[in-house]
Amino acid sequence: MSNRLDLNIIPVCRRAGQDVPDLPGLYAARPPRRPVRSRSEDRLMLMMSLTGNASLLTVPVQQILDKLAKTYYKASGSVTSALRSVAVQLNQLLLEVNLQNPGAGQPVLALLSQLVIRGDQLYLAQSGPVHAYLVTRGQAEHIYAPDLQGRGLGLAEAAPARFYHHTLGNNDTVLVSDQHYATWEKEVLTGLYGESPGRMHQRVLSRSVRDMRAVLLQTTTGTGAVNLLKLKVEPDEAPAPGGADTPSQPAVSEVQPAGRETGSTTARQGTAGAVMVAGAAKSSTPAAVDPAAGTAARA
Repeated sequence: MSNRLDLNIIPVCRRAGQDVPDLPGLYAARPPRRPVRSRSEDRLMLMMSLTGNASLLTVPVQQILDKLAKTYYKASGSVTSALRSVAVQLNQLLLEVNLQNPGAGQPVLALLSQLVIRGDQLYLAQSGPVHAYLVTRGQAEHIYAPDLQGRGLGLAEAAPARFYHHTLGNNDTVLVSDQHYATWEKEVLTGLYGESPGRMHQRVLSRSVRDMRAVLLQTTTGTGAVNLLKLKVEPDEAPAPGGADTPSQPAVSEVQPAGRETGSTTARQGTAGAVMVAGAAKSSTPAAVDPAAGTAARA
């Protein structure tokens, strides 16, 4: 396919003021070996957040993400139809859990962002009050459906979902989160264009924010690789002139794109706290980050 783009996926996660490399609920995949024909060029990214009583789930979250990805790659028809089938499946799973536990307090709900990149085409599905920002040269478009406020998956028979489509170019960036942060002013967002992954990670994080969940997806001209970059922020050793504090500089190791024969990208711990990315040899199971455990996991 023409206009192939490489994808750099950069998790952004801070808990109680501490930056961590793993983003719970993030799932990235290339097509498995034998998807249906209409899915063979699709790269999939899921970002899921659970609210309410997540302890009601008896199935590990990673298995849920695995199942959702398999549902997408087995679905025929349009991209929108396949994305809708994923939202419907997750909604039905959570609804059944909530109906079986009527007296267990708050129901468990999911906020879900689904991104599919086919060539240079971006397809986005939002379920619940989630946010996305499409950053192109000099512009940042906020993608958000106010009518989905308070309408996560697992609450009713109908699975709420809104769909968007955009054409991507080299150095475009999509920022996805389950909420909007006041520090993401227009100047911050437009400044992401053309930056390195480490600098983007630094721009998105603000020292005034104690908790943050987001993911950056950056496109670069290439061959269709999917690179999951887990960045570790480390302070500079040398003080700035005049004794002023210097910003933390994200460190990232060299990235190896996933091989064409594999359906996954797998992250493994490298040296000096950095994380390297490589394709999992001859595997059709994508890598995921378990929201319950907060660690990289594979089936």
